[in-house]
Amino acid sequence: MAPGPFMGFRPQISARTLMENENITFEQFDAMKHSTVYEAAAHILPELITAIGQFGTSDDIQLMSDIFANWDGALDGDSVGAIPFLQFQQRAGFGNIFVNPWSLEDPLGTPNTLRDPAGALLACKQLLTL
Repeated sequence: MAPGPFMGFRPQISARTLMENENITFEQFDAMKHSTVYEAAAHILPELITAIGQFGTSDDIQLMSDIFANWDGALDGDSVGAIPFLQFQQRAGFGNIFVNPWSLEDPLGTPNTLRDPAGALLACKQLLTL
């Protein structure tokens, strides 16, 4: 049996760009396609920041929450938060981090819901020991 439909994060960025910018020129679209915004962050960060607020007690982990909250979500060389987020994602086991997988009914809002908020916090704490 063939797997069902799926839309990865990069195509979600393209779809979101087109849906949120109905009246753009080709030149504007061409500029937007070079965006380094990391869509996975939009799906993970709000809940991760909430989990840190609920379960995190140290000043260091709260600082990480502040870094994530102020990150622009881009993967530019000067984007504060990009490297810690990618390291978090690697430690958290990105393939199985969400409760709800991608869905055709909500193509830009899924996947969503952290499977293990306390485990996500543990992955953040591990970053502090690097």
